[in-house]
Amino acid sequence: MSLFPGNPLRGGISLLASTIRHEIAFIYKEHAKALLQEASDDRLERNAILQEARDQDRALKSLWFRCMGDRKDSVEPAHVKTLQWALKPACEREGMEAEWDDLSEWLRSGTGLYWICGKAGSGKSTLMKYLVDNPSTRTPLNEWVGDLPLTVGSFFFWGLGTQEQKSLEGLSRAILYQLLEVESSYLPSALPRLWQEVRTDVHQKPEPPSSGELKAASEFMIKNFQPKRRFCLFIDGLDEFEGNFHDAIKLIKGLCSNSAIKIIVSSRPIAICYDAFSRAPQLHMEHLTRNDVTEYIQDIVGSHPYMTVLRDSGELSPNTITYRLIGKASGVFLWVILACQSVLDGFAAHDTVEELCRRVDDLPPELEGLFVHMLNSVDRRYHEQMAKTLKILHLNDDWMPAIKLACFDRNGMDCTSNVPLESFPIHEARKICSAMVARLRSRCGGLIQAEPRRHWGRTTTYSEIFVCWCSLGAKCPRASASRSQSTPLTNKCEDFPEHSRVVFLHRTVVEFLNNPDVWNLAPLRISDPTFSAVSVIVGMDLQLEYLYCKNGAHSYLPQHKSLLLMDGCEPLECVVPVLAKVADYLRLKITQLDYKTELQPFFSQLLDPAYDRSSPQLSLLIAVELSLTNTVSRLLSIVGPQPFGPPYIPFPLLWHSLATPVLLAINGPALYVWESSRQRRKVSRYLLSQGFHPNEVFVNERGLSTTPWRELMLKQKEWWEESAKIPNRTVEMPTTAWTTKRRRNLISSTLNFMGVAGPLIEYGAELDNVLPGISTIEEFFGDEFPRIFAEITTRISQRNSIETEMRLYEKEIMAAIAERRRLMAAEALASSSATSEHVKETETELDSSNLDTQADKTVDGDSSKADTTGNNAKPDVGRKVNLKAAPEILWWVLLLVIVAISMYMKPGFPNQNGMIGIDG
Repeated sequence: MSLFPGNPLRGGISLLASTIRHEIAFIYKEHAKALLQEASDDRLERNAILQEARDQDRALKSLWFRCMGDRKDSVEPAHVKTLQWALKPACEREGMEAEWDDLSEWLRSGTGLYWICGKAGSGKSTLMKYLVDNPSTRTPLNEWVGDLPLTVGSFFFWGLGTQEQKSLEGLSRAILYQLLEVESSYLPSALPRLWQEVRTDVHQKPEPPSSGELKAASEFMIKNFQPKRRFCLFIDGLDEFEGNFHDAIKLIKGLCSNSAIKIIVSSRPIAICYDAFSRAPQLHMEHLTRNDVTEYIQDIVGSHPYMTVLRDSGELSPNTITYRLIGKASGVFLWVILACQSVLDGFAAHDTVEELCRRVDDLPPELEGLFVHMLNSVDRRYHEQMAKTLKILHLNDDWMPAIKLACFDRNGMDCTSNVPLESFPIHEARKICSAMVARLRSRCGGLIQAEPRRHWGRTTTYSEIFVCWCSLGAKCPRASASRSQSTPLTNKCEDFPEHSRVVFLHRTVVEFLNNPDVWNLAPLRISDPTFSAVSVIVGMDLQLEYLYCKNGAHSYLPQHKSLLLMDGCEPLECVVPVLAKVADYLRLKITQLDYKTELQPFFSQLLDPAYDRSSPQLSLLIAVELSLTNTVSRLLSIVGPQPFGPPYIPFPLLWHSLATPVLLAINGPALYVWESSRQRRKVSRYLLSQGFHPNEVFVNERGLSTTPWRELMLKQKEWWEESAKIPNRTVEMPTTAWTTKRRRNLISSTLNFMGVAGPLIEYGAELDNVLPGISTIEEFFGDEFPRIFAEITTRISQRNSIETEMRLYEKEIMAAIAERRRLMAAEALASSSATSEHVKETETELDSSNLDTQADKTVDGDSSKADTTGNNAKPDVGRKVNLKAAPEILWWVLLLVIVAISMYMKPGFPNQNGMIGIDG
C-alpha cells in the first residue's frame, strides 16, 4: 500500500522539500544566533577598547598642564643664517675656531646624554628651540632609530614661570606625558592609583598625581620601560630649576640610561651641572657664536639704509661701527641684541659715524653694566615711573597682563588714591593698553617688553578667565570657550595689545634686579614715601577681577599670598584704600549673586549709596576676614576695643575671624587653600589676646543666641557629618560623587578648625555641654577626629605635610584641654579650701583674739577688794570676758540642755507633779 495517496512521486517530492526547508530554517536560525552573538561580542569589545582609550586620554590629561610648552613658544626663533653650524659634521667646520663634540654624529649613533653649556644670554634656549623645530634634526635621528618610530619631546625650564615650569613635579609630568602618550599600555603599571581613579569614575576629572606618585612612576619607567619606539628628549635651562638639583639630575640620568632614550640638556656652567655632565659629549655656546654674531650685526646694522647715507657722506668708514660691535660681543647674544638696538637708536637720531662709534664705546662689555647704562639713558623725568614699574613687575612674579598694568598706569600710579574700582567697555581696552605699551618703550629703557599671550586663561588655583577684549566681544570663540580648555589665541586676536603680557627682556634682567644695591641707583630711587608695590599689586588684581566680573567671567578675590605681603610693613594709608576696593568688589559680587543668605540685611546696607566704603569699621571687618593681623592691630587702635555692632560689623570680630561669614557668602568655601589656616589662627589668637572672648553671646544670622565657640563647633560638626558623603580617592565612587573642590573644602575647613581650636580652649572656651548630645569636649574629639583624620589622609595628594600639621594641631588641642582641666580642678580645690577657712574663721570668732589677760586679773582683784570693803563697790561695767574655745562635746551637751529646757517650758509638757504646766 502506498504511503502517499494520489501521485506517489509528488508526495515524495513534497516531503523532501518540506524537510529541506526545515533544515535550512534551522541552519539559518542557528547561524543567525551565532552572527548576533559574534556581533554583540565585537560591539562589546569595541566599546571596551573605546572606553579604555577614553580612560587613557583622561589619565594623560591629568599629567598635562597648560603652560607645558609656554617657555619654548616664547623663545625667539634663531635669526636667519645663524646656528646652522650646530648640525654640520666635523668635516664641514670651516671658519670655526673652537672645537666641540660632533652633535650630528651623536644624534646619529650616540647614546645617553649631550650637554649644551653656555653663559647667560649666549643663546642656549634659542639653539634648543632650533634643534627641536628643525626638520634637519630628524635626519640623523632617523638613522639612529632604523625601522622603529621616533618621538621627539622637550621641556623648557623657566625660572620666571609657574611652579610647574621650574620644579621636579613639572619636569616629571612633562616627560611622563610625552612617554606615555605613545606608550599608553604602561599607564596602569606606572600610575596605578591614578588609573584606578580614572577607571572607577568615568565622569569626574582625576586629580594630578602627587609628588610621591610621580616619583614612583619615574622609577618604574627607568627600570621597566621597554618601548617599541625611540625617544629623543630636549631639556632646556636646567640651571633655572628650583629644588634639589640632585633629584632632577638623577631623573635625567636614569632616563637616558635606557637604550631607547637619549637626552640633550642645556644649562649654564654652574658647579653642580659641571660635576654631573662634564664627562658627557658637550659644546660651549660662547665659543661657537662668533660667526653668528657677525651675521646678526651685518644683517641688523650693516644692511641698514642709514649705513648707505653714512657712506655717501664721505665720513669715516661706517664699517668701523660693526667691527667694534663684533669685538665687544664676547659671544653673548643678548648683549649683541641690546647693543644693536642702541646703534639703531643712533641711526634714528641721525648720529654721525664718530658719534655712533662713541655710542658703541660707551656700552659696557658685560650685561650688568649694560643694564645700568640702559637705565641711565632714560630721561630723568621718567625715572620715578620707571622705578615703580620695574618694582611692581619684579614683585609680581616678573610678568603681568598688559591690561592689569594699564589700569594702574591709568590712575597715575598713585597708591593712596581712594578712587573706587572702575569699569570700561571692552572696546576701550585696546586704546588703554596701546597707550601703556607705548609708554613702556620710552620709560623703561628697553628692560621691559610686551609680548603676545600664546594661551588663553590665567594660571590661578581656582579658575580660568575667558574674557576676550577684542572687538568681537561675546562673539569671539574665546568668550564662550569651556573652562577646561586652553587653546592658543587665533591670529586675529593674539596681536592685540590688550591680549599681551608685560615681561622682562631676559632672565638676566631679573637677576640684575635681585641685587638689593641696584635699587639704590639714582634712576631707581622712588621719592614717593607712600608708594607700596604690594598694595599696588593687590589693587591691580582687584581692578582686573572687577573688570572680569563686570564682563560676566568667573572671578575671585586676589590670591592670599599678595594680601599677606600687603599686611607686612606697608603704610596704613596704602592699605586702607585697598580694603575699600575690596568693599567695591564685594558690592559688585552681591549685585550679581542670586544669594540666599541670612546676611542679606548686612548686604543690603553695603549696597546703600550712603554706606561709607572707607569707614574704619568696615576696613576692620574686611581685614579680620582676610586674616591681616597687622592691619587689624593698627585699625583696632583707631576703632577702639568694642567695634562690634551694626551697620558695619554684624557679629563679634572673633566670629568673623573664625568663620569669615561675609567672604564665605560671596566666594564660597574655597576662597583659600589650607595654608591660610595658619593666618586665620594668627589673627584669632591676636583677638583673643585683646579680650575678645570665645564665649561671648551674640545673635547669629539665624536669629539664635549663641557664642563663637559653640557656633564654630556646630558648623564643624555639620562639615564632618557631610564628609561621609564625599567619595574616597582609593575606593569606588558612588553615582552621586562630589567634586574634588568639595574634598578640598573639607580639608580646608578641618585645618582651619583645628588651627584655632587650641587657642580658643586656652583662652576659656567651654569644655562641657557645648553641643546637644555631647557632654564633654573630649568626647567630641575622641569620637569624630580619628574618623575624619583617616578619611582626609586618604583623599589628599600632599599627605605628608597635611598629616603632620593636623597631628601638631591635635597635640596642641589635647594639651590645651588637659591644662584647662588642671586649672579647673585647681580652682575647685582652691574654692573648697576657701570655704573651709571661712568656717574655721567663723568658729574662732568666739575666741579672745586680742584680750588683755593682765587687765582681766587686775579687774578681778579690784572686784574682790571692793567686796571686802562693803558699800564702796561699783558695778563692773565693760568688763571683758575671756571665753576659751570649749571642746566639741561640751557644745553638744549645751545644745541638748537648751532643747530640754525649751521643751519643758512649752504648754502641755508634764511637770514633776504630773500636772500640766500652763503658761502665765
